[in-house]
Amino acid sequence: MEIFDLREKLSALEHKRWLDWSVNLTKTEKVTRPTIERWKTMWISYYNLDEEHKEKNRFWADRILKLLVDEGVLPKHTLDSLDKV
Repeated sequence: MEIFDLREKLSALEHKRWLDWSVNLTKTEKVTRPTIERWKTMWISYYNLDEEHKEKNRFWADRILKLLVDEGVLPKHTLDSLDKV
């Protein structure tokens, strides 16, 4: 699997984690109507998000990849191609 594919899968997983958290939060806590309305626009598949919101998820995916490199799970050169994006 190419690093870009792994990065996108991790980004999609991060978005799903946030989506589940935010939906649950609206059911258990008082969340303002404007916040809920804003979140609803992002309660969609990662692959349907605009690039700005995808980049926010990629930030977290990159942190996971860096941890995997730092722990020796992935080779050090893994992140080289991401630095060029």
